[in-house]
Amino acid sequence: MPTVLLTRAPEDNKLLADALQHLGVHTVALPTPSLVPVSPAQAFTQWQTTVHAADAVAFTSRYAIRALAELELLSPILSHPRVAVVGPRTAAELAVHGVQAHLAATPAS
Repeated sequence: MPTVLLTRAPEDNKLLADALQHLGVHTVALPTPSLVPVSPAQAFTQWQTTVHAADAVAFTSRYAIRALAELELLSPILSHPRVAVVGPRTAAELAVHGVQAHLAATPAS
């Protein structure tokens, strides 16, 4: 029986895990999302410069949004004219912080 290692958070892998198991594939859950902030002052300066120069900002993970919020780095996004996300959960996380995505790629995969 083939085995697949699933590294996303369990709630993110539920549909995939169910589908694989239905096909007879053994799944092993090993969630690995981990965020390690580095020098917040340096990150803030680089982040602000990058965001203000960008035509658009895209988030592919709600974990990235949470990390930016924890580091108080989401403020440049509040006024950005174009913000995109991958999937409804990432959009929902962004909305928690007062930002509505202008574009959402679905399905999230």
